[in-house]
Amino acid sequence: MRRGLLLVSAEDEFAPVWGAKPFFVPDSPTAATDALLLLHSSWVQAAGGKLADPVTGVVEVSPLVSYGGEGLEPLVAGREFTEAYDLDLQGYAPPSVRKVLGPATAVMAPMVAAWLGLAVTKAAMAVVKLRN
Repeated sequence: MRRGLLLVSAEDEFAPVWGAKPFFVPDSPTAATDALLLLHSSWVQAAGGKLADPVTGVVEVSPLVSYGGEGLEPLVAGREFTEAYDLDLQGYAPPSVRKVLGPATAVMAPMVAAWLGLAVTKAAMAVVKLRN
């Protein structure tokens, strides 16, 4: 039998939203959200971005853009973020710097495919009606 062990930083990987002492310090969903925003903000700063307010400023990074802070340099280098929600960090970056499918593309592609399928079906039904 093989076993493995993975050591991670608890601050980066775990934020309890409930629990009882002594195992967990009771926390809230708001505290878990704050911890996630602080983690995302540290990714942006490590990639060369700046927060307008370094003390209370935060920024959110969509998992469509980065899972662990990787690949943020083209999106954030030299930029200052004044709001927590930036469209580039939500997957709406220009195609020249976007490395993954943005939400608009991911949502629209199945809709376009369904519409094309429906259009082809309607055209085929019209041809069958004309022949009869």
